[in-house]
Amino acid sequence: MSHEARDVLRVFYKLRDKVTPSVPDQQVLNMLQFTLFNLRFSTLDYPIQCVRCGKCCTSSGHITLSEEELADIKSYIKQSGKSKRLRFMKDQDIITLSGVPCPFYDKAAKSCTVYPVRPQVCRDFPHKHMLRKARLSHWSLVSFCSASDYLVMQQAMRNFEET
Repeated sequence: MSHEARDVLRVFYKLRDKVTPSVPDQQVLNMLQFTLFNLRFSTLDYPIQCVRCGKCCTSSGHITLSEEELADIKSYIKQSGKSKRLRFMKDQDIITLSGVPCPFYDKAAKSCTVYPVRPQVCRDFPHKHMLRKARLSHWSLVSFCSASDYLVMQQAMRNFEET
């Protein structure tokens, strides 16, 4: 079974638990497929319920940021009195930090050590990541992020209410 199919089944079962039992499974599946297909036209502009699992910080090996964001992070680290060696690559105006987990992730605290000045790419997760995936394929789910499951379920429930 593909990763995409597992993701859809995982969210289907979560959604099935939220929908009235009288609604047939096929209708729930159809609504989920409709939701996933139509996410490319959505804004997903509602809040997430992050469970602070840290998977977003420990799964990706590259974080892109601007020079201004890098300067803000360096300043924030310096002001905190801590030192941090950063490894990054620069290609024109794009800076990429490398490392798994993210060099700013505190595993023990399950939190970002530069949260107030975190890069935009982190601020936009999982919303923009999901929308980008939805525009590239039919599967917008982020398999490692329960917050993305929640966003899809929230949108599917909105779709149910509209029908």
